[in-house]
Amino acid sequence: MSANILIIDDELTVCRSCQRVLDEEGHNVSIALNGGEGLEKIEKENFELAIVDLRMPGMDGMDVVEKIKRTRPDVAVIIMTGYSSVSSAVRGMKLGATDYISKPFTPDEMVSAVRKALQERERKAKEGDSGLLINRDAILAVLTRAAGDREFAARFSDSGSDALSEYDLGPEEKAALTSVLHPSDEEAMLVVSHELKSPLATIVSLASAMQEPGVAGIQKDKFLNRIISRAGGALDMIEEYLTLSRICSGEMDMTPTRVNLYEEVIKKSLDNQSEGMAESGISASVNVPDDLEVVCDPGYMQIVYNNLISNAVKYGAKNTEIQLGYSGTWDGCHYFNVANVGEWIKEGDRKRIFEKYVTLGKRGTGIGLYATMQIIKKHGGDIWVEPFYLVEGKCISEKSMIKNANEDILTGNNFIFTIGINQS
Repeated sequence: MSANILIIDDELTVCRSCQRVLDEEGHNVSIALNGGEGLEKIEKENFELAIVDLRMPGMDGMDVVEKIKRTRPDVAVIIMTGYSSVSSAVRGMKLGATDYISKPFTPDEMVSAVRKALQERERKAKEGDSGLLINRDAILAVLTRAAGDREFAARFSDSGSDALSEYDLGPEEKAALTSVLHPSDEEAMLVVSHELKSPLATIVSLASAMQEPGVAGIQKDKFLNRIISRAGGALDMIEEYLTLSRICSGEMDMTPTRVNLYEEVIKKSLDNQSEGMAESGISASVNVPDDLEVVCDPGYMQIVYNNLISNAVKYGAKNTEIQLGYSGTWDGCHYFNVANVGEWIKEGDRKRIFEKYVTLGKRGTGIGLYATMQIIKKHGGDIWVEPFYLVEGKCISEKSMIKNANEDILTGNNFIFTIGINQS
């Protein structure tokens, strides 16, 4: 069926690619490069479907979806997102989105999602509201429960779709939900491949753009810098997968030696992460003695610091400072920490984030913190995360300890890890 479709995304290349694919399917496609422009077009023109990017500067994609469904409930909505999570699925469905697809996607994936959304819209128009949302409500109930009830989600490892027996779902829907809520290693590696495709696709697009006539000077330098940045991101991802492979195969052979931790590990890790930190306006304060010697494998410990600093940049507030600290030795271990300002990780997620393939909503593989924990354990240590208050540059674990704060109190997350002093 032919339809009037609006694509709302701040990246023109994404809009044009979607437009080209859907034009070939016989649809009439319009483009809006921000949420405000999209809502204006929705108000003035007649669209059957809107495809909305989740993360845009200015007005968030979820806000756009909410306003579309409030003012034009007849318009079907598909969410485009650079990351996939249960929480985003729950929120999108609560707001009325029909479906969501993860970037980067293939033309077939886009066509399939659009066809499904338009068929659902037509079905709703024919059936009316009565009996319309039976399966959708059941799916939403499962996702909501799984997001907040880890014991319920864990049942899928033992009973699979039998855990959904109390819900009014068909066999295909149960199988799909089981796959999402408890992916196998094979399915998770498909996600990994999907994530890796994104920076490589961007590199190809930017390199092609640099070959266009008239691209020179500042614009060419800008494209080149983005290519270098995305290539670095792809290399980091590949390193994570290789580390995970070594861990899973039992081939993580370490060679602990006495090293200057600042010179051989921290300094190099900060240099590796400098570009990402600069983009977010984030700096680092290092409070580790520059003459501290630690028995460790410096290559693997660089992976630990790379992962923790990268995590702090991804989840931390922009234009703030990451604190890399050392608090001495106790009970046969050195104690280190990497802390960042930002929204607290919820108590129920503080252990879960170290599980394989788990992310908290941001784009990522869910490998970094899992690999970090395995490396730390190999060094005879442990790692955990604690919330803190930042007051006048000091991390305070309990609010009752705050006295006479002259500045705003900020919150943050402190990753604390240990390394055994003597390792066999």
